[in-house]
Amino acid sequence: MRDDKMIRLNRPPRFGVRALGYGSRVVVWVQGCTLACPGCIQRDSWPVDGGELVGVEALADRIVSEPGMAGLTVSGGEPFQQPLALRDLLRQVRERTSGQFDIVVYSGYLLSTLRLRHADVLAAVDVVIDGRYRQLDLTDKPLRGSGNQRVHRLTALARHRYTDADDPASRVPPQLALTGASDIELYGTPTASELRALELSLADHGLTGDLSWR
Repeated sequence: MRDDKMIRLNRPPRFGVRALGYGSRVVVWVQGCTLACPGCIQRDSWPVDGGELVGVEALADRIVSEPGMAGLTVSGGEPFQQPLALRDLLRQVRERTSGQFDIVVYSGYLLSTLRLRHADVLAAVDVVIDGRYRQLDLTDKPLRGSGNQRVHRLTALARHRYTDADDPASRVPPQLALTGASDIELYGTPTASELRALELSLADHGLTGDLSWR
């Protein structure tokens, strides 16, 4: 059983991400997912013993210390496979931020299942984006990896900020960030054509290597 005072992360939190929710955000990717959807671009987050264990309180401190952030997005991996740690993290962040700080959580589980099993976690969430990734179910709608996924607005703040979450015109393209001398990270929910264009562009610039989404 996981310790509810620790959470396993795929990587450190990233700040200023605009492709995974409203405004400039903190994003946390958890480690561990047994759903293993074909075509997932986060395969490196699947192993349940990968990544790094960090203290929930220390992570919450880091999240709330960054000025100018509009909210927190939690993705994965599968966040609800660490439900106690996720609950404690979101509660701490919620208690220490203003009412204009929204929390978005991605999950492969449907909202109906989450409401039955994890209502205590949902109490601290503004938006749930649910549904397993389906590689052949293409979409150009914002915040989704595939067309079956849905954006569920659970609070008044979410209904205000995410009114255009079904409008392809409001979609923010995926972002690239250099996180080391030669490490490039991809943030967002890229379409298949965007991934292909990215791969060609990287190859044109002599940047080759393992890709987490292949």
